[in-house]
Amino acid sequence: TKQMFDMLKEQARIDALTGLKNRAALDDALSGAISAYQRLGQPMSLLMLDLDHFKRVNDAYGHPLGDVVLARTTRAIQSMLRADDIVGRFGGEEFVVLLPGADLQQAIGAAERCRAAIEAMEIPEVPDLSVTASVGVAGFPEHGDGLDELLRRSDRAMYSAKARGRNRVESAGPTR
Repeated sequence: TKQMFDMLKEQARIDALTGLKNRAALDDALSGAISAYQRLGQPMSLLMLDLDHFKRVNDAYGHPLGDVVLARTTRAIQSMLRADDIVGRFGGEEFVVLLPGADLQQAIGAAERCRAAIEAMEIPEVPDLSVTASVGVAGFPEHGDGLDELLRRSDRAMYSAKARGRNRVESAGPTR
C-alpha cells in the first residue's frame, strides 16, 4: 500500500540509532530551509559538531557503548535547541544543526550550550568517561549563500576547533 511505502521511505531517511535525520534527509531539509531564508533575506546558521577522540571510546569500550554515547549526545544537543531547529547525524560521530533565523552571535551561543551539554553528559555505564565535542559555526549570508558553502565553512571551523585544542566552538572566518 502507499501508506506502507511512504512509511518505509521515511524510515530510510532516519538514522536508526539516534532517530535523527540521516545525510539524505538532512540535505533535503537544509536545502529547503536555505532556499526559504534566501527568499526572505533572514539569517540562519549551521553548526557542524564532531565528538572528540570518539574512536578511542569505541576501541576502549566497544561499539555498543559508542552507540550509547551517540544516543545521549543526540539528547544533549536536542535539549539545548528550539523546536524548529533541524538536527541530523552527518556520519559517524558528526552532527549538523541548522538554526533558522539565528544570526551568527545567536548560533555561537547555541553551539556553546550544545558543547557544554555534551561535556556535562553522564555515562553511568562508564562513570569516568568524559565526552567532549568540537563545534564549527557558519552563518548565512556572511559565510556563504548555499548549502555546500555553509557545510564547507562550518566543517573548516570545526577542524579549527580541533586544531586549537578540542572541546571548543569556532566560527568561520570572514569570507573575503
